[in-house]
Amino acid sequence: MYRFQKKSAVMGGFLTLLIMAVTLLSPWTSVATLEVKAASYDMATDFHCQPAWDVLDIVNQQRGANGLSPVQMDASLMATAKVRAEEIVQKFSHTRPDGSSCFSAFPSNQGYVGENIAAGQKDAKEVMNAWMNSQGHRENILNSSFTAIGIYMVTVPGSYYGTYWVQCFGDDPENPILCGGAPATPVCAGDGSIPMYRLYNPNSGEHFYTANYGETVSVCAAGWNYEGIAWYAPASGDPVYRLYNPNAGDHHYTMNAAEKDHLVSVGWNYEGVSWYSGGSTPLFRAYNPNAVAGAHHYTTNAAEISNICSVGWNNEGIGWYGIR
Repeated sequence: MYRFQKKSAVMGGFLTLLIMAVTLLSPWTSVATLEVKAASYDMATDFHCQPAWDVLDIVNQQRGANGLSPVQMDASLMATAKVRAEEIVQKFSHTRPDGSSCFSAFPSNQGYVGENIAAGQKDAKEVMNAWMNSQGHRENILNSSFTAIGIYMVTVPGSYYGTYWVQCFGDDPENPILCGGAPATPVCAGDGSIPMYRLYNPNSGEHFYTANYGETVSVCAAGWNYEGIAWYAPASGDPVYRLYNPNAGDHHYTMNAAEKDHLVSVGWNYEGVSWYSGGSTPLFRAYNPNAVAGAHHYTTNAAEISNICSVGWNNEGIGWYGIR
């Protein structure tokens, strides 16, 4: 199913057109069953849904083949697509479970918007084939007025269709993001402090921290997920050393020069001073005795440390300090 809505500059309101199409998507007769079963589903999902980026690649291939400019993944629209993907598990419709229009979930800055939904397709290629072979969905994908998009796929084991897909289109790429969720431009603190990017490897379980925006983009392109700014470091202060284990593929960060030297002596590579410690915000450090990669975790969130320590991690205290 697809739907689009255009803000009318003359009337100052919204003109809405809803078109039902025969597609490879789920039948309307299944909605009641979905609504009844939804309450028991585990809706835990990964915000940085890799299939979304696979869909975006195909969307822009199709737009390019038709002489159109690419659409940019937008963080706000991606968040909307996540919300809508979880909602269509409960009710496969452009009407939300609370009875409101799907467009009530869209960011207010988007003036010209559209939505494509699908269910049951196993991967990006299959869902894009379904959408491109349906006139209404194809028109949304190839609409020259759309410049921004948010995409999400959720897998819900035991649900009616198993997989659910959403495309949210808009005309204002206000919060552009790159593959893996990396910001499209470097984050600027505005006060001279250094933003520390936090990334996650869904395959190894390792968290990675860096002040280098270019490194953030390249690591995300390699399959890591961007998780935002972990903390803000001072521009100078006590050095925090970065090391890399070429056998496990793991990074370690420490202010302890003796610890650094010991790790180098047993085969780790020293990669220099990664950032500085200073300020009053503690960075807590925890260790997973069962992990090979990602054995250490660092966060300003005491509750996060408490949570992972409750499931077997060792609390190692404060690793260093940040501005905030």
